[in-house]
Amino acid sequence: MNKNLLSKFLMLGTILGFMSTSSVANSEILDECTLFWEDINYDHLQNAPVRYLDAWRKLERQCDKDNGYFERQLGYIYLAQRNFPDAERAFISSVEKNNTYANDLAQLYITQSQYSQDEKSQIELLAKAQKVLLGMVEDNDVSHAIFFSLGSTFFLQGDFSDAIVYFKKSLNMQKTSKAYSLLGQAYFNERNYESAVGSILKAFELDKRVSEDESSMLVLAMSHVALEDFENAKVTLSLLSKTRPDLVNTAAYQSVFNEIVKGFIEPGS
Repeated sequence: MNKNLLSKFLMLGTILGFMSTSSVANSEILDECTLFWEDINYDHLQNAPVRYLDAWRKLERQCDKDNGYFERQLGYIYLAQRNFPDAERAFISSVEKNNTYANDLAQLYITQSQYSQDEKSQIELLAKAQKVLLGMVEDNDVSHAIFFSLGSTFFLQGDFSDAIVYFKKSLNMQKTSKAYSLLGQAYFNERNYESAVGSILKAFELDKRVSEDESSMLVLAMSHVALEDFENAKVTLSLLSKTRPDLVNTAAYQSVFNEIVKGFIEPGS
């Protein structure tokens, strides 16, 4: 259950970077190309990808031809279309011009793996992402985002012990809610329930919107259940029902709810 719940969370985390003008390589001044993205979010791309593709291509001559930014953003437009082959070509072109965009190529493979219905293809795509990311580590081109992405690839492969290693490395460089949340979920899968609770609560402290994330909150509630702390499990599930009322009738929510009720009725069972 947990892995399936995670996929939407991971994809959201990997596609938001395209909007960030601060990630434009070798550019301290916002030109027309970078300003183009100031008020655009990923939903806009998904709703009208062809329109944005045409508009972006019209700006090509005005963009720096050497820093790879044009190709990087082009890759995200193709990604919004789920046009993975063209997205891959665009991201590879951006990396050839500027290796700082290698993480975006890895994000493409991670995202593509979550759309694939074939387990073999998923494994191959995650392996490609890991190769790109580990290459950046070997080149000492590391950041908290690189380690977070590595942790995500291991998590999706069910290798939770290595996922924990890289999520910790990410947190050592920068404290982020996403890394704490996924670290907690990795701990849960390793049956380290106390650490799972501690990590997800730290994620919540950094960003109250964690209460809207079904994977984090259900794992937190299940960890409390495993520790026989049914009162805090109830509080967690109650908060989730307020922030995400759409989940109350789902099988995942009801399963945890039933475990909490059982814990109160049959303590120690």
